[in-house]
Amino acid sequence: MITRPHAGLRSILTLPLPIMIKVKSSKYILSSKIENKQDDYIFVYYRGRNDAWDGYGGAVVYTRNAVLPESIVPELERAAKSIGRDFNKFIKTDNTCGPEPTIVERLEKTVEEGEKTIIKEVEQIEGKLRRLAEGFKVLKEDEENFIRELSKEEMDVLSELKMEATEVEELFGKALPIRKLR
Repeated sequence: MITRPHAGLRSILTLPLPIMIKVKSSKYILSSKIENKQDDYIFVYYRGRNDAWDGYGGAVVYTRNAVLPESIVPELERAAKSIGRDFNKFIKTDNTCGPEPTIVERLEKTVEEGEKTIIKEVEQIEGKLRRLAEGFKVLKEDEENFIRELSKEEMDVLSELKMEATEVEELFGKALPIRKLR
């Protein structure tokens, strides 16, 4: 927000927004008391319009308290009346925190979050296992294709050695295949 103080007037707050939506919005500090005390407050009123909504507005009271201090209500009523509004028709929100959840409720929430984490991790592991199984299928197909492509002479050599193709591969490691030794 940009604050522009004017002599003799309360500060006017404006909020620059992206150009995507045309907005004309003004915020006014109707009343305030800032003395570093518990009943300090700022009473802000805003009005505006944009491409989607013409004539929106409202007000907010910023205080140090979760509950609006009764000591400032008369000043808020006077400030609202100065712009033709009745402060008593404003909706007062309850900003107090509720009671702290019991240990059982906190444990239940922790267990639920843990269950969600476990389910997510199991799904990830299942996905990895599926990909691993697909990799084994491809490897088996490659082995079958390799054996199918061996010439009669190469098959005879393998038979004499009484070794499987995988055993030959282990024996020779990264050496050239039999057919390339000719």
